[in-house]
Amino acid sequence: MLHPERESRPWLFGADALRDDPLTRYRIAAVTHVSPTWSYLVAFHLGSEARPTDQEKVLLASFLQQYKDVHYRPSTRERMERLPLDVDGTANGVVFHKWAQDDWGYRRRLHEAGHPFSVTPPALRGSPHDDGIPGPLSLPALMDRIHGSGPESDPSPRWREWKATHPEAFVS
Repeated sequence: MLHPERESRPWLFGADALRDDPLTRYRIAAVTHVSPTWSYLVAFHLGSEARPTDQEKVLLASFLQQYKDVHYRPSTRERMERLPLDVDGTANGVVFHKWAQDDWGYRRRLHEAGHPFSVTPPALRGSPHDDGIPGPLSLPALMDRIHGSGPESDPSPRWREWKATHPEAFVS
């Protein structure tokens, strides 16, 4: 959550992420470009055709919390969480994109080839340029896919355990 004393400070992230976007409350960077300058752990692309619902905001925040729980020691997290958004130059963060209801894609920060997002955009589905993950995918289905080890694999045991112990985020 944002802290009142931080709101008076200059915005460190410039035009890369919007300070006053509602997602910032969840520590999700609302980014203005598919390849943001900063290495956000989790971001939402403002060029999306649709915005996350309230429930999807909770899912994105849960995804971020699970990532931090798995990959960071408490001391590192504490240092990271002094900023209003979670950034780490060594992480291959995720930028989420929403085309429509239950139609999500994602991009890894270090992704460089092909479509900007891993799920084929709706306009290209079924065309010769359809070389991504078939869509549409709901946000929970996309998160399961991100936590799998291959295109048709089940999500990792850690992700399944996270979902089981955080059912409030994964209600339908």
